[in-house]
Amino acid sequence: PSAGTSEAAKLQYLRASSSAVYTAMAEADPQAVWLMQGWLFMNDAGFWREKELDAYISGVPQGRMIILDLFTDVFPVWKRKDLVRPTPIERRPWIWNMLHSFGGNTGMYGRMQVISTDPVIARAESGEMVGIGITTEGIEQNPAVYELMAEMRWADKTVNPIIWAHSWAARRMGGASGRGLLDAKEAWALIASTVLSSPTTQMGQVKSMIECRPRLDLHTGYIRNSDFMPISRHYRDSVLVKAWYKLMSAHGLASTPPELASVDESSSETALSQVLKSSSAEPPKPDETELEVARTSSTSASRYDLADVTRQVLSDHFARMFVELTSCLQHLGVWPRWYAGVTLPSSPLKTQEDAESRMKELENLIRDLDTLLGTQEWLLLGRWISMARKWGTSAAEKNHFEFNARNVLTLWGPRGEIADYASKQWNGLFLDYYLPRWQLFFTWVRRSLTSGLSIDEAAFQAALLEQEKEWQTKTSPTFPSQPVGDTMSVVSELRQRYGAAVRRSALEHDLMAAKSSGGSEQVVHAPGADLLSDDVAPPPPTAEGSSKKKKVRAGVLAQIADAQMIQIL
Repeated sequence: PSAGTSEAAKLQYLRASSSAVYTAMAEADPQAVWLMQGWLFMNDAGFWREKELDAYISGVPQGRMIILDLFTDVFPVWKRKDLVRPTPIERRPWIWNMLHSFGGNTGMYGRMQVISTDPVIARAESGEMVGIGITTEGIEQNPAVYELMAEMRWADKTVNPIIWAHSWAARRMGGASGRGLLDAKEAWALIASTVLSSPTTQMGQVKSMIECRPRLDLHTGYIRNSDFMPISRHYRDSVLVKAWYKLMSAHGLASTPPELASVDESSSETALSQVLKSSSAEPPKPDETELEVARTSSTSASRYDLADVTRQVLSDHFARMFVELTSCLQHLGVWPRWYAGVTLPSSPLKTQEDAESRMKELENLIRDLDTLLGTQEWLLLGRWISMARKWGTSAAEKNHFEFNARNVLTLWGPRGEIADYASKQWNGLFLDYYLPRWQLFFTWVRRSLTSGLSIDEAAFQAALLEQEKEWQTKTSPTFPSQPVGDTMSVVSELRQRYGAAVRRSALEHDLMAAKSSGGSEQVVHAPGADLLSDDVAPPPPTAEGSSKKKKVRAGVLAQIADAQMIQIL
């Protein structure tokens, strides 16, 4: 409806609009049922108030519409706090959905603490809930999250995500037992309760800085052209590092440094300072006999997990290293003038030589990650391109399909309209696409360091786009479509190379965060998010159903807290 339309006319318009859609369906099939994607009710919650929702939904005969609450794991529309229960959506058949991933990104993320409880609670509270679904934009990442969500379709009781993670670890480790299995359970309990149980209402997975267009302001936490996608991490870096060592220990690749034993999400500033002071030497590298034992006792699933967690740990390390570089560049005066008011944490890097050394370190880390990713079938650009080319029946068609396969992962449009939206942390992309972008950026940084002038970011971004466009139409080099190398050996090498620096920088990062008023990182919400999520503001204690819900949730949270105290024996 146009501006100035009366409320009565607006509501009539909404009712007539949905009625017209359903009438067209019924003309083709008198028994048609409209499976309605409810994204608009979330994305513009400020417009879709009680009367507007009721008017639109009532335009369709009862029983002829099923509403997908598309993003229930983060922004549940069915139980909005500003609506009287049962809400208009609850008065029609509706489906609880986990969206989870925008663009099928690779970063570790989940809302396990929600998906393990809310579907059961919703079914008990809302008589019209008729199903549970997954509405993700891409799979083949975060397998634990999807496994749990799939299991919840059959669950009639809430599930404790930490206890569930213990059984997940046992399945992934195959026939492992003893200390190795215990370490794996401890690792997955940490991951499930932190990295895969995001406490924020962020919209999507954490992206690695590596897969983002290089910019000096990446420390702000979001990529510019898809600004709801976070770079800032929702967990303590040192906790994931601890889980990484536990997982390596489970595979016989390293013991867990003793000072990490006390690290958790609630570690105080004092505790983190003490851990930093007591850092131990990096555990010795396993010999070839020990590596062979690790290979033969592992499973393909556990090797994937080891590679994936290593990828996340080193991607986080890249971010911390880059922020130190940008702080140094700010000190050296090469920042664009519009960043003048931004203050970064102090950096151990002070000189132009320090900056040069760090840029080389960042390039080498990208190369090392490409090698790691190449050991896993599911993390290969070559596999993706090979599948796309197989659809072609001529050389021209094959090349066209390869262009599409490349473009959707990178520019997604002729001029990068939503560049990096569907980015992946894959072998081939790291070495052939992301690394050249960073090398170009570092060339511009060096030019500024030499001239003493700040970086012309607009000119750099224009040059970068030309480089990105050229990559879209290439058909060479060809990338491996089968794994190359051994995950165990590569992880062992990377741990030896980076382990001590990773531990130190993760602890320093968390200590700095603990000192800063409990964290000030931004979280981008959907419009009207304050109406959608208990995480944004507590619900008012009104209806009896809300009281019952609070009691159920309190019981679930108490169970989770209890599980965190369990010693894994």
